[in-house]
Amino acid sequence: MFQLSSGRRTTKQLDISPASAELSTFKAAVVCSVHFRDDDFDRTGSSHVRLRSTAVPSVFEFPTHLQPKRHCRPAPKDRCAAAASSQQTSTSSTTAPAQHSSSPGRPEVPLLVFDYSVDEADDAQTESTSTADTPRKRALKRKLHTAETKVSSYRKRIKVLLQTRRRLQRKNASLQEVINEIKRKDIMSSESITVLENSACGVSDLLKRRAAKQSGGVYNVSYSPELRSFALTLHFYSPMAYRYVRKMFDTCLPHPRTLEKWMQTIDGRPGFTSEAFDALRARTAVHSDKRLVCALMIDEVAIRQQVEWDGSKFVGYIDMGTGLDDDSMPVAKEALTFMVVGVNDSFKLPVAYFLIDGLGGTERANLVTQCLSKLHDIGVTIISLTFDGCSANLAMVKHLGCNLEVLGADFKTCFKHPSSDHNVYVLLDPCHMLKLVRNTLGDKKSLVDDSDNLVQWDYIENLHKLQEHEGLHLGNRLRSAHIAWHKNKMNVRLAAQLFSESVATSMSFVPRRA
Repeated sequence: MFQLSSGRRTTKQLDISPASAELSTFKAAVVCSVHFRDDDFDRTGSSHVRLRSTAVPSVFEFPTHLQPKRHCRPAPKDRCAAAASSQQTSTSSTTAPAQHSSSPGRPEVPLLVFDYSVDEADDAQTESTSTADTPRKRALKRKLHTAETKVSSYRKRIKVLLQTRRRLQRKNASLQEVINEIKRKDIMSSESITVLENSACGVSDLLKRRAAKQSGGVYNVSYSPELRSFALTLHFYSPMAYRYVRKMFDTCLPHPRTLEKWMQTIDGRPGFTSEAFDALRARTAVHSDKRLVCALMIDEVAIRQQVEWDGSKFVGYIDMGTGLDDDSMPVAKEALTFMVVGVNDSFKLPVAYFLIDGLGGTERANLVTQCLSKLHDIGVTIISLTFDGCSANLAMVKHLGCNLEVLGADFKTCFKHPSSDHNVYVLLDPCHMLKLVRNTLGDKKSLVDDSDNLVQWDYIENLHKLQEHEGLHLGNRLRSAHIAWHKNKMNVRLAAQLFSESVATSMSFVPRRA
């Protein structure tokens, strides 16, 4: 039991009726320790437990019929879970465990803990807290939290944009400064940079495009002729330097694919390309003091069998450059290509192509004759014709006047030029012929030379097995890939190494050592 001092605890603090106020001023009035919480006691003493001067009895046990009835407004259906959780939280904050367990004979009564405020300001705060969980206030709090989050996000975004703008302003260099940077990095040669400086006249257009992009807008104006000239010149001399400048100006320069479209001024329809012949004519005019000697090469290129609409007609059918537009024609499988290679000059230039689905020797011979005549008219002298060893090409040179039968009486490897009095010599492509000989020997397993000597594939296989068994190679490059050549039929390196001198020397060395 503890005695209460009237000077320390007022009637308001004890929350008792005025009629019983005399109990608080009676000198012999005492209160049981059950009505105080643990933090109201001062246990620092060694022998006594004292009651703190600010302690107020706040724990009372009332029967159920004497407890005040509270009518709570039911929460909305969609917020029942939230209301229940908040009500459980408030109950747990105002309920404390009892100091002493009730006796077995007494009925259990709920234990109420009252939190008395020292001043009126705390009372006002308690009242505001008790009404803070209404649905309207919770909705307002959610809206306020959402608004604060948006404001914080916008402030961060503005800060980042301002930093980006400051960096771009510091990096806003002119075209001449970028050219100086290219000089410093040594990306282009000095001659190319001189030409580039002469074409650097589109600075204003480039800066306008960059400013529009930095502000988030679009500069819907076509590229100026000066900027087009600068971009084409820079990309022509150094694609790497063009990518560097384009990156420095935030990709305001045209994409390399756009430059390719600008340079596509040649009509690429099948047939003889007039632009190629114009280029050769200009080249012969420049070198008028010497004759332009070239070689003509023809080859077939396999293409996908596909028909597409190019905006005006269907393409993908057989097309010989005659302008025939007929969808009843078969779909092309190959492109027969003609290319001119300089002999006394350094260049290669395709001059014609034809979409075909297999072409006989007679038709090929007619195309070669037309091509030789056109090249002769512009001052180009063709001295050789190179092709692979397919049967259609062998039939073609036979129509042109050659005979490639080695054992024949009229063996001839040249034919007369159709527009001149000199001969055009025929050359079979060495790479292709090596593969043909290797394929024939690998499939037939044996060949007979002009001296009736037998050439067998087993010799090569046995040499490979011997080297693999011994773990040593006799100074040659013979490996398993050369024996299993069917997986790499188009690989010229394997065919050339198979018929190399080192393999022949190894095969002649093995019998002597055996």
